Amino acid sequence: MADSYEEWQKYLALKEEQRRLIVGAVLSEKSTDEEIKKEEKRAKMLIEQMTGISVSEIDDWEELFEILNKVDSEYIEAARIATMWWVKKLTNPNKAEFYVAKPTQSLPFGPEGLSKEKEPLFRTYLMLRILMAMESYYCDHSCCVDVDYNPCGILYDAGRLAGLRPKDYPHKTGTTITSNNEVYAAGELIYSKYGKTNSTKKK
Repeated sequence: MADSYEEWQKYLALKEEQRRLIVGAVLSEKSTDEEIKKEEKRAKMLIEQMTGISVSEIDDWEELFEILNKVDSEYIEAARIATMWWVKKLTNPNKAEFYVAKPTQSLPFGPEGLSKEKEPLFRTYLMLRILMAMESYYCDHSCCVDVDYNPCGILYDAGRLAGLRPKDYPHKTGTTITSNNEVYAAGELIYSKYGKTNSTKKK
């Protein structure tokens, strides 16, 4: 019995480590331009592996996004919807969603927002990472992309590639894609493969 329990604990630890590698941050504030370019190159390689289409010579991230949408995955629409929710949220940031020490205190800095130039890169990379999590057994075919006071690993990396800082993200919000292929944004159901949207709060 003890051996079975120990094996189960080892299994859980391995699964958590694999999950962390998939959803954890690859980059950091100390990442160099060379490391950022390396991650962009890795993203292209992953897109190529997932689609079977050669993309190494393509530098247009809008084109890469269209190619990524050709991935044969049951989660493709859910991943796209969650991604576009974040694009909209970060393109026109609402100061009211950012933390301040006192209710009467004005925001000491302005969130810069996602630039038009970097938006295709952010969109493509974020959707790629979400798809990777959704397709993974180690993530239980679900994916949460959120911000407490700092963005989660997936969101941080996408923003780092696009020039965003941790303080450029709204606080206490996020998206969740369930294994049932439902998308919740800020607790609200916004997509379901069963066709029901904007009707239910996530418990």
